[in-house]
Amino acid sequence: MSDREEVLTTKGKSEIGDEGIDIIKAVSERYKDNNGWDLTLMTHKSGTPWHRTYKKHGGISDGPVIENYLIQEYYTNLLNS
Repeated sequence: MSDREEVLTTKGKSEIGDEGIDIIKAVSERYKDNNGWDLTLMTHKSGTPWHRTYKKHGGISDGPVIENYLIQEYYTNLLNS
């Protein structure tokens, strides 16, 4: 088991839950070979949690927090598509 897997399966498990850990593992596995720029381009596309939050706050990119439910909803839908 890698250090990353150990963190995902032991630390904070009660806060994240089994379903959350499964989502994190699946997303991590799917995007592990992408560099930072590729990930930025993907996460800032129209309809993503970042983009929805950015639009909601009138284009202010410094300060607004992306709501956890937006992240969970987006990646759950992405994994199921």
